[in-house]
Amino acid sequence: MNRFDRQILEFLLAWAPYGGPPEEDVLTEFGMSADQLDKRRHQIVSTQRTGELNDDERQLALRAANLDYRQPANNGTA
Repeated sequence: MNRFDRQILEFLLAWAPYGGPPEEDVLTEFGMSADQLDKRRHQIVSTQRTGELNDDERQLALRAANLDYRQPANNGTA
């Protein structure tokens, strides 16, 4: 996993509890739309060979593969 791919996954995971990153932050950080970034996330996690990843990268890819940041975390206000 290259550094750019890792940054994408870490960014998306950091924003997951808040329902995903704001479109303007995605554009500023990565030069693409939020939809494009999510497609890139899917590409990253679906093309990684787990045998080639270290333990941290494997955990990161697994967490990102299960990510659905379009569903905000329940904060008890519902």
